[in-house]
Amino acid sequence: MKIMKIFNSIISIILIISLQACGVGTQTLLTNAGQSSAPAVGPSASKSIEAAEKAKKVTAEAVVNRLDVVIPTFDLGISEATDGEKGIWPELRRAEANLFAVELKKVLERTNRFGAVRVTPDRTAVAELYVMGRIDTSNGGEVEIDIAVADIAGHDLVAKKGSFNFSLSQQKPKLYGAFKTKSFSHSVEEKFFKKVRNKGQNPYQPVFDEVAAYVEKLVKALDKKRINDLRQLSDMRFAASFSEDAFSEYMQLEKGKYVVTGLPSKDDGIYRKVQAIRVRDQLFVDGLQNDYEQFSGKVAPSYRLWQEQTLGETFARRAAKKKATNEAIGAALLLGLAIVSAQAATDSNYNPVGDSIASAAAVTAGVVGIGLIGDSMKSSEEAKMHTEIIEELGESIEIEVAPKVVAFEEREKELVGNAKEQFAQWRAFLKTIYDLEKTPIKTL
Repeated sequence: MKIMKIFNSIISIILIISLQACGVGTQTLLTNAGQSSAPAVGPSASKSIEAAEKAKKVTAEAVVNRLDVVIPTFDLGISEATDGEKGIWPELRRAEANLFAVELKKVLERTNRFGAVRVTPDRTAVAELYVMGRIDTSNGGEVEIDIAVADIAGHDLVAKKGSFNFSLSQQKPKLYGAFKTKSFSHSVEEKFFKKVRNKGQNPYQPVFDEVAAYVEKLVKALDKKRINDLRQLSDMRFAASFSEDAFSEYMQLEKGKYVVTGLPSKDDGIYRKVQAIRVRDQLFVDGLQNDYEQFSGKVAPSYRLWQEQTLGETFARRAAKKKATNEAIGAALLLGLAIVSAQAATDSNYNPVGDSIASAAAVTAGVVGIGLIGDSMKSSEEAKMHTEIIEELGESIEIEVAPKVVAFEEREKELVGNAKEQFAQWRAFLKTIYDLEKTPIKTL
């Protein structure tokens, strides 16, 4: 009993000490909180309000200084007449032209350095920055794309940076015959699709990450004035596409580049009309992003399968070709030995023992050589089979664009054809509305 009393006393003492410690700790925490920060209720101190307003202003300036980006669907890098040449098919490249643009859009958005990033069918859309691509190589195992970057003023940012490509023979052709390019490439490891951590991943992802980092560096070199000029110029160039007579006076060409020389009044009726049209145009282009995303979601599984199968087939084809070459060389050497041995057997200096050995060698070499020729032909057929598999996979991808009905200012228009054709029809529709409803008198 005495032991139990002693034990209970110890427990009681420990409990009391613990409670006191908790009380002191809680009081200290409350005291420190009251001394270091404002109460949870009531108005904040003036310095806190000023700091919050400053942070909000910095954030707003950062958003304003972000350039809108247009990514036209990639140039195919081939002629439409190409059909299976070097493992290239127009149908597949057209799919890749859209998929690559969508992938680059996603990566640029993740940098959080740009405004709206939009994929468009061509370069006629309006933005401050244009990131354009051409597919040089894409065979499942290797990818190489050429990237050009230009602003709405017409400046070639890649050429200005001086980081375009030279080959031993000649410089790569300019994109669209106007812009210098920088090339980005990546080789996919043979076992990429066999690794669990790569499930659902794009084997070409590193090349798009490199492009995004490069474009981000180009943009960081632009000062605030340049960014502001580009934003104003994008407004003026869009307006001039509807009425050159009304807005050409606010910009001029200097050495092939546009420069803003002024801005119309905010009360200008024509300008206000064009601004309303631009908002509607941006909404239409935003709607196109859904179309591109849906296309990407629809085609991506088939394309990933193509990449996986082609990656395996590419390595298998290389191995088969190497095997066929080695076997053909071996067959040629052995047949050569057979011919030499046969000639030795018919020599006038007849040696029963030596010539018998030579004859046996000739027969053996001939038989083995013929066997290797058969193996070489078999390996060549195997390589051909792998090529046909790639061809079949490449032809299985197609692009579908559904017709759509658009409305603006109580007027409707059905857009048909592919994305590029529908975009052109949309612009013609906007121009028609502008011509019908433009303000005839310009506000001074």
